[in-house]
Amino acid sequence: MNKKVFRITSISLSVLNILFIFSNSLMNANTSSSKSKGVREFVNSIIAKLGFDFEITEHFARKAAHFFEFFLLGIFLTLILIAFDLVVHKNITIPLFIGLLVAVLDEYIQLYVEGRAGMVSDVVLDFSGLATGVIIVLAITIIKKKASQRKPLD
Repeated sequence: MNKKVFRITSISLSVLNILFIFSNSLMNANTSSSKSKGVREFVNSIIAKLGFDFEITEHFARKAAHFFEFFLLGIFLTLILIAFDLVVHKNITIPLFIGLLVAVLDEYIQLYVEGRAGMVSDVVLDFSGLATGVIIVLAITIIKKKASQRKPLD
């Protein structure tokens, strides 16, 4: 993938992910609950088909969705650093700050949506997902760099 396409793709994925996060926050409580119920039922049907004897709760599904949305955002924001040839470990605060800002704004939006509430615990959960995504990309870049610096055995 050429550099320009990689830059456009990583920025686009980040922006689309942020828009997705904010669109979920703008849903009123009934709509959000209905959406969560559909996801929970889908996941539970997969769990049942795999032969497991348990179901996830709506609470777990909602919290897992928070984590996963921000996990992806952490990956996408960190890929922007790579796309612009920035050293990830030296610029790690950029995706962490942007992601934290998105998490805070996400919960702030919910303060003004019917039946919803902004929660500090969700900001912490969101940031945990974000940091996990950032750390995974960072680890992969370090491993790749070390592997490329290895001298082949003679």
